[in-house]
Amino acid sequence: GEPLLVLHGFGADKDHFAIVAALLRGTGRIVAIDLPGFGDSSKRDDLPYSIAAQVARLPAILDALELPRAHLGGSSMGGALALEFARQYPDRVQSLWLLAPAGVSAASESEMTRRYRSTGTSPLIAQKPEQFEQVLQLVFSRRPPLPYSVKHELALAAVRDYPLHAQIFHEMSATMPALEQAAQGLATPTLIVWGEEDRVLDVSGAAPLQRALPNATLIVMPGIGHLPMLEDPLQAARDY
Repeated sequence: GEPLLVLHGFGADKDHFAIVAALLRGTGRIVAIDLPGFGDSSKRDDLPYSIAAQVARLPAILDALELPRAHLGGSSMGGALALEFARQYPDRVQSLWLLAPAGVSAASESEMTRRYRSTGTSPLIAQKPEQFEQVLQLVFSRRPPLPYSVKHELALAAVRDYPLHAQIFHEMSATMPALEQAAQGLATPTLIVWGEEDRVLDVSGAAPLQRALPNATLIVMPGIGHLPMLEDPLQAARDY
């Protein structure tokens, strides 16, 4: 079938799509990658990590995966990358699946952005292992089961990556484009999915983004936070 390439959000990795990918079996080849700076990919602090810089690396990634053209999905930061890539390379993108994409300037201020503005520190990253629980509380409304041992290892990994991820977050925040303005009129068929209880990126950004994209469908998921594909993977897969 036709390939789907999915891009994770900030501070995440390819495993955020593991469950929903299994539920999408039969739709075509599904490719989930770790973007540079995250997961098992290289974590270099001398690279630029703005949305523009990350998008500039995507053509080579698709070429290496032998994907001249693909459906593109993205969560949060990954959604911003997917949309901006489609704007720059429309012939390489068959459709878009945007899960609470970052960068909608018309959205109301979320709890995450308000806390970042007031403290200068992103609440999405943990400096100490005990802070990881606060990250989970912010991100999820309907938290998936997470054994203590797994949570402990994820907390240690988050602390280990804190310096680089703090650098990436600051750079992205300072250079984030207004996606609904940059992508105005983009004709790529698009499914926008947003959790109604998203505290990271406010759901008020969904409607302006849908208005900007003439072939967009919007689904707002009640009772769901920032990561629909983890909080209700079955419904996310059905909708896709």
